[in-house]
Amino acid sequence: MRGRTAEVRAPRAAADADLAARYWSAVEELTGLSLEETVRA
Repeated sequence: MRGRTAEVRAPRAAADADLAARYWSAVEELTGLSLEETVRA
């Protein structure tokens, strides 16, 4: 069953990464700041 858990989690992790990328893309559009600039601020 150990391998099955990884199969279930991998698509979820990919979806979460995609969601995070889209979120930061929207933040950059709204604020005009990149993620790196936001972290430094």
